[in-house]
Amino acid sequence: MWLIHVETRQLEEFIGLEVPHYAILSHTWVTGQEVTFQELRNSSGLKSTATTKNGWQKIDRTCRQAARDGLEYAWVDTCCIDKSSSAELSEAINSMFRWYKRATVCYVFLPDLNGFSVSEVEGEGLQASIEHCRWFTRSWTLQELIAPMHVNFYNQDWEFCFTKETASRVLARITGIDVDILNHKKDLSAASVAQKMSWAGTRRATRIEDEAYSLLGIFGINMPMLYGEEERAFLRLQAEIISSCPDPTILAWMLRSETSENISKGPEDSYTGVMASSPVAFRDCAEVKSLSDQSLFDFTMSNRGMRLRAQFGLLPLGKAKGSCLVLPLCRIRDNEVYGIRLRNIGGGRFVRQNAYGLVHIRPRQVAHRLMLDPFLLPQLPPPSTTAKPTQGLILRHRHCVLEVAMPLGMEVYRRWPWQNWDEQDSLFFGPSRPPEDVGWASLKFVASAPRPFSDASGSIDFLFYVFDWARQPGSGATPRWTIHRVRGAVDDRAIEQMNHEAVNDSWNAYWVANRLVSNGVPEQHSLVAGTSGKDALLLVSTIRSVEDAEKCVNPLWRVEFSWNVVPRHQVSKASNRGWKEINWGPIWRPPWDVNGDSS
Repeated sequence: MWLIHVETRQLEEFIGLEVPHYAILSHTWVTGQEVTFQELRNSSGLKSTATTKNGWQKIDRTCRQAARDGLEYAWVDTCCIDKSSSAELSEAINSMFRWYKRATVCYVFLPDLNGFSVSEVEGEGLQASIEHCRWFTRSWTLQELIAPMHVNFYNQDWEFCFTKETASRVLARITGIDVDILNHKKDLSAASVAQKMSWAGTRRATRIEDEAYSLLGIFGINMPMLYGEEERAFLRLQAEIISSCPDPTILAWMLRSETSENISKGPEDSYTGVMASSPVAFRDCAEVKSLSDQSLFDFTMSNRGMRLRAQFGLLPLGKAKGSCLVLPLCRIRDNEVYGIRLRNIGGGRFVRQNAYGLVHIRPRQVAHRLMLDPFLLPQLPPPSTTAKPTQGLILRHRHCVLEVAMPLGMEVYRRWPWQNWDEQDSLFFGPSRPPEDVGWASLKFVASAPRPFSDASGSIDFLFYVFDWARQPGSGATPRWTIHRVRGAVDDRAIEQMNHEAVNDSWNAYWVANRLVSNGVPEQHSLVAGTSGKDALLLVSTIRSVEDAEKCVNPLWRVEFSWNVVPRHQVSKASNRGWKEINWGPIWRPPWDVNGDSS
């Protein structure tokens, strides 16, 4: 660490913790007028050519004030860092917060503050006098206000005006920082990640990267400096915060309509990655508080995105509109829980939907809670070279689709594989390995039978399995499927557990069908849901090819369920047709074909 001797104005280097007491300057830079490390290092102190620059006055007045305060050394960022050395610059930026924190006193120089009266500190005029100062708009000065215990403010004539302690309430109103954090009565950890980011939301730096680098100390992060990376610096900062802090409020940022963002817009929705592009997106997050410790997430970063394991909520979107997936993130105001909407684009990869606000999560509105471990994409994936310009983000990832149409009173309770299920449109995406994998999917439904066929429990649970649907309609392949009623018996639970294993271990359709055959699950398209007198209620399923340009770029398969009342004597037992007609392809033989002959 280089310090200026206040008498000789010469630089002296100190290594490790053997650093004397020193004063430190906080100010705003003037381009071309600041004294550099080389200019001061190669000078003869008070007789240096560096004294011809306007920036010398700040160095000189800092040294004079430090001497009056009984200090031998001072630190000024313009001339105490050798910026020609990338290693020294990186060390300085990563150490900056600690250097300000360890300073005996910090002097804040406000060149655009004049005619200030000390009496204004106690009156209402203080905020009006200082809130226009450029110092409150710069990125680096944020940590310079927070880190030091003792901060003295000076006007353009270097006349003392007030201290951070005496003006703490006014400073808190201007900056949005908790007054107790300013006065070091609360630790920085008392503020959520989103709140800390909000303090920087209205601040700017000359270099885009510095808007991220200036926040390292506030978050206790160390990372290398890569000038030239521009906006990627803030993405790297967020990734480092996620790796060291489980606070999900880092995802609670919000856009404003005038913000220029990486957004994919559709007819009604907009999509972004889950990471913000700059601190500006957090400027409305001053009241965003962390959830309880029990609600914190396990985050991991990988080349596929941000993976987390968390409990998601399903919020109904209205009649025949599916549900939206909501991730709870934070508390606002009266401890109300808020979160963000996420949308699956296939393969368990999720993007943020409608980032212009947070979703108020009322417990009664949440239909179900799902424990998932998806990949959240920090940024939107690049457009496909084969996609048409008119295709939105969602359609670009839909080449083969199985849509599920349900009557009122029926809802999806579980889905396998959940990584390829879209809650909003109630459909599965095609598998990632066609045509070798013919595609399998399964859903567990809870349905309310119409009166007078309702069970005593009031609901009917059944499983739906479908195979060979991953080829587009018109390819010659036809899906095969079955519906199977479950009543909570041991065998039923074993089948559901099999589904979980199939997803976790990436089973293909062959192995799933194998287990169904082993468990005696027949191929059937209807089942008896209940009886009343001489009538029986059938739950009937059908699959047909349809075209829906809002759901898929190609023709899709649509599964439809309906209720059908028939005389009881017309109900025949479901027969196991063996699944022998599934087009398994050249790689997989059907499970019943022991000798390689399915005839």
